Amino acid sequence: MKHIAKLLWLIYLIPLLSSTASAQETEEEISRWQIGLTAGINIPLSDFADKLDENFKSGYAILGATSRLRTSYHPNSKLYIAADYVWFYNPVNATELLNSLVETNPPGPRYKTTTYPWKVNSLLLGLGTTLNFNEQTDATLRGMLGFANGKYSKRIYQSFDGVKTLQVTENASSVLDIALNLGFEVKYCFHKNIGVMFAGDYFRTEFNYDDVYLIYSETGEKRSTGAYSQPVDVFQFSAGIFTKF
Repeated sequence: MKHIAKLLWLIYLIPLLSSTASAQETEEEISRWQIGLTAGINIPLSDFADKLDENFKSGYAILGATSRLRTSYHPNSKLYIAADYVWFYNPVNATELLNSLVETNPPGPRYKTTTYPWKVNSLLLGLGTTLNFNEQTDATLRGMLGFANGKYSKRIYQSFDGVKTLQVTENASSVLDIALNLGFEVKYCFHKNIGVMFAGDYFRTEFNYDDVYLIYSETGEKRSTGAYSQPVDVFQFSAGIFTKF
């Protein structure tokens, strides 16, 4: 294990020393700041994508969309500081949710569900490293931590017995929790300061909703169902443009 640790340290140290040694030669060539904007798909994973009624953390989430504002400061050609603003949403599978509703309620009435998507906004800060392939192409790896704001997936349940319709709305207030992001980027400059980029990001958080409540339309009664914890694991694949200066 000691030999492996030394090897990993050398792998990290050699490019750092080489970039420091050549700092005076390349100081004028390095673009310190980069700003990029990407958009793409948001793939739910694990409990967030689960559609089993037996799992009380099932998010019933399906494929969604994401966008991200990416900023970074590069003190040298190998290491950089990154800050991202992330937005994404995932619709909820209303059909699967309806099936679970039918299974757990008396037969006879006709049931209907209306769902709203999970929505997340996040601000992240972290460190990254750059691997240069040539003057136009490079790749980056980065790890980030930050905060995420999660909007609950509002659901409306309806039953019709042939005479009247009963409606129950399930909702909760938005919450703020800690988020983790691990990602990579591949960048290609088609102009001195402008290029295209492709990125993949694994994003993880868990929203702890203190008070999930039900509102009964017939009486207007609001009833608390207690706290609920929703893990959110997603993989985001996106593409966009960037500029450096």
